Amino acid sequence: MTEFSDQDEREEVITGKATRVAYTTFLAALTVLMIPFSVYARFPEWVPGFPFYAIATVLSLGTFSYMAAWVYHYQR
Repeated sequence: MTEFSDQDEREEVITGKATRVAYTTFLAALTVLMIPFSVYARFPEWVPGFPFYAIATVLSLGTFSYMAAWVYHYQR
């Protein structure tokens, strides 16, 4: 069987590490994107869809970092 069982301690450790990586990535990306958001009100015609792209970027980075960290720690 290739999946972990619910009682597998290794699964809990891997998930915990991956969650920490995703949370850190999410907060870092959110912090970095606050700079363009602070000046966006003055220049909305430059990138009219900026808020949508910013939210999509933050959510995608968090998800992809979780997946990458999970695979990395699984292979160790």
